Amino acid sequence: MRAVFVNPPLPGLGGLVRDLIYGCWCGGRRVGGIEFPPVPLALMATLLRRDGIPAAIVDAPAEGLSESDIVSRISPGDLLLCVSSPLSAEIDVPFLERMRSRSGVRTVLLGAFPTFRPADALARDAVDYIVRGEPELAVAGLCRTLAAGEKDSGNIPGVGRKEDGEVVLPETVGVPPDLDSLPFPDRKLLPDSRRYFNPVVRHRRFTTMFTSRGCFGRCTFCSSPGFFGGTVRYRSAESVLSELCAVRDEGYREVFFRDELFTGDRRRLFTLCSEIPRRGIRVGWVCSTRVDRIDEDAAMAMKAAGCHLVRMGVESGSQPVLDRIRKGITVADTVAAFAACRKAGLSTHAHTMVGLPGETAADFGETIRLVREIRPTYLTMSICTPFPGTALYRELERTGEIPSSSYLGRNALHGLYSAPVHNHLFSGIPSAELERCLKTAYREFYLNWGYVGRQLLSIGSPGELFRKARTAARIVAMVSARG
Repeated sequence: MRAVFVNPPLPGLGGLVRDLIYGCWCGGRRVGGIEFPPVPLALMATLLRRDGIPAAIVDAPAEGLSESDIVSRISPGDLLLCVSSPLSAEIDVPFLERMRSRSGVRTVLLGAFPTFRPADALARDAVDYIVRGEPELAVAGLCRTLAAGEKDSGNIPGVGRKEDGEVVLPETVGVPPDLDSLPFPDRKLLPDSRRYFNPVVRHRRFTTMFTSRGCFGRCTFCSSPGFFGGTVRYRSAESVLSELCAVRDEGYREVFFRDELFTGDRRRLFTLCSEIPRRGIRVGWVCSTRVDRIDEDAAMAMKAAGCHLVRMGVESGSQPVLDRIRKGITVADTVAAFAACRKAGLSTHAHTMVGLPGETAADFGETIRLVREIRPTYLTMSICTPFPGTALYRELERTGEIPSSSYLGRNALHGLYSAPVHNHLFSGIPSAELERCLKTAYREFYLNWGYVGRQLLSIGSPGELFRKARTAARIVAMVSARG
């Protein structure tokens, strides 16, 4: 038996970011077209190979593969594993059905869709097994069982199955692994990193790393607390430094840390920032954090250690809105964090939202005002979308305002984050106005000569010129589109 991890083709759609296994992915008209290599798939494949189980990765969008191409790469008896969210389920499940009928494979769904909608996921004819929660140990246990010719997977935490035609749901989620005990992902299993376009990295030869899991935030729009249990688990500084040395030796010039809260453990952060230059790890890096978890000292240390960009969730410039979504920050925290990064010479990325619970046009005006004040290097804005697994979705479900468990279909995927989905149920801004608000924000921020001039002056290489020109073209296309 061979385990094949697959990202399905997405004909006619924008990129779908599938490397966050808890499911907060972006689709449709992504501003800038950001893409990431699916390093979590490489981690699971590496773990299986360590157990002597053959494993491979097929990233169809990155490799430009059709379904026929994928069929030629798989064989009867293979186990086809696909990470799926409520956003992508209506693409993923039919894809697995076609693969199963053409190739005789067995199928497994991982990720947010089976975690938050296990009965719905396992009821699909195309799905043989599901894994709820963190997948590594559950996938390894399932593959060992199947490779040994055994049929009973009922004692593997997090694994659901069909038994004599009946759905058998897992009683628990998968056991969270000790992060330091996991192997480093074998990145040779992935397509060439230059196939992944990313407008904010400085080098095409880049990779991603995960050094922690979870977030202690309780933001009502985020599915991470539901997936990881509302806690944060960190890899040790030594484990992170060892992997950084490994990726440097493999020729990568930049690392995009995909943790939600890279700076959450302050002691670990300062250890990393002192050891990276001491050990001669000359790679640039990008990270994400909360605005209340970075200050001037941290920003200075990060800059000295090779960081060039910090991504932070701003969400709104209205304190009542921030309180309503349980963001746990103040507007003053946001102002201070961006000022600290600017003083340290770090670029910044502010993520904002519109269509939030109870938000009014005046509140949105406060967000625009705050963006002007904090002057981020990059801005993204999305229309708040209630994902299954979030507190916002649970409240709408509890009150009966969202009656369908299937939630999102293929049509919603085309416009997600840039078109309203259920916002009329909770936002004070009319749904018809939300897309206009989003485009107005982008036009004001990006399409002005001051910003364009600063970006042109910051270009340091032909590659950077190409990335910025490609990103600019996508932004112009998005804000110019009608409907």
